[in-house]
Amino acid sequence: MPSLSQKFTRFLAGAALIVWAGMCGSSVAQTPEVRAMWVSRFEWPSASQTIAKANIDQIMADIDNNNFNTVLFQVRGQCDVHYPSPDEPWTNTYSWANPGWDPLAYAIASAHSRGLELHAYINTHTLAASVPPGSTTPQHPYNLHGPSAPGEQSWMIRDSGGNAGLVDSYYWISPANTEASAWTRKQIMYIVKNYDVDGVHFDRIRSPGSTYTYDAATQRRFNNGQVGDTNPDGLALGDFMRSQITRDLRNIQGEILYWNAQQPTRPRVKTSAAPFGIVYKDGTTHYQGTGTQSYHSWYQDSWGWLQYHTLDFMVPQIYWNIGSAHPFELLLQDWMEHTGGRFIVAGSTTGSGSETLFNLLDEQQETRLQGAAGHCLFSVSSMGSYWSGFSSTGDPGPPVIPAPYDQPTTVPVMPWKTSPTSGTIVGTIVNQAGQQVVDAKINLTGDIFQSPLGGPYNYLSAHDGFFAILDVTSGSAHLLTASKTGVGRGRAANVSVGAGGVTSVTIVLANREGSLAFGQGSYVVGTTATLSLTDEDLSGNGTTTVTVKSVRETTPETITLTESMTTAGLFTGNVFLSGSTVVNGDGKVQVNNTDTLTASYFDADIGDGSSQTTTATASVALPGPIILESRTSGGGLTAAPTYEELTGSGWTNTTAKSTASGLTGSGGRFIGNGGYGAVAVFRTTIAVGGYYDIAVTEPNQTNGPNVSSPGAGWRITHDGPGGETLGSVDLVCTNTLIANQWLTLATNVPYNAGTQATVTFTNNHLGTAGTLGRFNMDAVRFSINYAPVAVTRWELE
Repeated sequence: MPSLSQKFTRFLAGAALIVWAGMCGSSVAQTPEVRAMWVSRFEWPSASQTIAKANIDQIMADIDNNNFNTVLFQVRGQCDVHYPSPDEPWTNTYSWANPGWDPLAYAIASAHSRGLELHAYINTHTLAASVPPGSTTPQHPYNLHGPSAPGEQSWMIRDSGGNAGLVDSYYWISPANTEASAWTRKQIMYIVKNYDVDGVHFDRIRSPGSTYTYDAATQRRFNNGQVGDTNPDGLALGDFMRSQITRDLRNIQGEILYWNAQQPTRPRVKTSAAPFGIVYKDGTTHYQGTGTQSYHSWYQDSWGWLQYHTLDFMVPQIYWNIGSAHPFELLLQDWMEHTGGRFIVAGSTTGSGSETLFNLLDEQQETRLQGAAGHCLFSVSSMGSYWSGFSSTGDPGPPVIPAPYDQPTTVPVMPWKTSPTSGTIVGTIVNQAGQQVVDAKINLTGDIFQSPLGGPYNYLSAHDGFFAILDVTSGSAHLLTASKTGVGRGRAANVSVGAGGVTSVTIVLANREGSLAFGQGSYVVGTTATLSLTDEDLSGNGTTTVTVKSVRETTPETITLTESMTTAGLFTGNVFLSGSTVVNGDGKVQVNNTDTLTASYFDADIGDGSSQTTTATASVALPGPIILESRTSGGGLTAAPTYEELTGSGWTNTTAKSTASGLTGSGGRFIGNGGYGAVAVFRTTIAVGGYYDIAVTEPNQTNGPNVSSPGAGWRITHDGPGGETLGSVDLVCTNTLIANQWLTLATNVPYNAGTQATVTFTNNHLGTAGTLGRFNMDAVRFSINYAPVAVTRWELE
């Protein structure tokens, strides 16, 4: 507690303020200030209409007679209400049924008849009390979106165990659930549109605790802290949670401003909230005490709300005395240094009647000393003798504190409402079918607010597609861009906004961003790559162009794509992937093994007026091996010219077959008695020019015990020097180099694309016989090593 000398020092400061105001020709009591009273839903309702009305009238009379001027009158607790709502049920005060009268309308009339402002006091993030409601009409949101609802249809915030904990006697709504947020805004706007309220006042506008972040909506939209549609700034968890309420408040403020602008004869509805009195402490704050820091524990970014002008005034619950362990004066000083140009109305509590009048008057006086816009007391049912202390007697002290409300006064004017210097843009994001789009990102060029990543602030559309941008500089050339992955982009250009004005726009997201793709992810050298481009902007153009290059050929090749006859805006074309040197402009791209193709398309308008280059890639590999077999998989003789027996009679089928990799034929061909000098040839046309290894295989002794033709001659034709390569090989089942595996005959044999390559075998074995001496033909293989520049064939003359 402050010492007597401290009290006296503060009294002298207050007395000086009174004397100074008197010298200026008016008393402090006549200076406009907010003199507010919280009136909770536990203090006035009754199942009896007569009693409830009497309670309301008595409360309004007491507030008026003691020169207060503002009533924060609670009408919504946990998604149940004290007015006829089309969406939410009456509270259990009335047994969940219509009581036959409208308490909110009655309270407004009672307040206004006495010249009092009435602000509808609303809990925003409490879903149900500890005893949930039964079936109601309309059905209570708890029964529709409570613990039994699946996934994000459940609005309840949960801990790491999936528990929707009961905290402070409430089940809580997740701030990250966009459906729940839009619902709450809808209920607020119902009051604003249907009742002559002077303001709306928000309480329980927080999370129940920092461990409650595991509901489906939070986890999905947080996106593990990665940049994405639902978390466009890649915020860490704490910042993400705080941003959800800030975004909601901005949308509420924006929609109220828009509605006010359509109702010039109605007073401009004010917005306020009652956050916890301790925001945080760090090296910049005057307060350095202990206790809950709402910024961290409850994800209340209260000072951020003021900075972004989402509220007109703040009523922080500074429920501690001057000079206490949580000094009222230091906490208020921190609030006054974070006003963002808006009003602070400091909140004090009577402690249910246990607080001293001196302390309450001392706190009220502190609000004047620090230049706050006013003071608010919690709550009306415990005022008792405090009334006269504020309005007539004051406190005898020591030191003496005069009654601060001995004369009535008006509420202070809000210059941002009466003399605005900026405007507001609100709008809706829809897709091409006219459906509302949630979590579309909206940017305003030249926005005074910035994204943590740099550049304009990233606004997000709400569940109903709504968005609001506050503090827009007056002008007629504003540009808004919007986008969402998988939905498209859109823009609103030359948007005009006047000071104090509210401009509404609708932005349609369309897939006008060009989409370029290869027909497949990987190609082989010597084949044709297909390309497709979709761009609605080019519908009806007939043709368009893209460029294609490879790592090997860095000069892009321009490829013409032709529009589909049946699908407007769809263009297709192809490019040949050559292993040989190409000429720029011939519609071919030179590639090599492990190469990468890159296609590029310049999109002049991606849907929001900006341009970009869209690319697509595909990998390139060498073709697989070419395997030629003497017999087909069906057992028949492989047709000429692929396989042909040039000389020798008596060739026949055999079940002898190699098990080397890649073979599909059933058996082979052989010649026995009289087979000396027999010749057989394998032929193939080379599709991809390059250097090849050529191999042969035969069955082993188990599979082909009669295979035996040692010293067989082979001849390979090619495009290298001399045009052919010769050699001999033991086509013998006991030859471990060839039995059931591939034996390489020649390496790096050069071929141009289109060349017919041949491998010819000649039987040189004099002992050829039907048993243990067969000249057997099974299979040969061509395996490309790499595709070089074109090979020039030359021969000796």
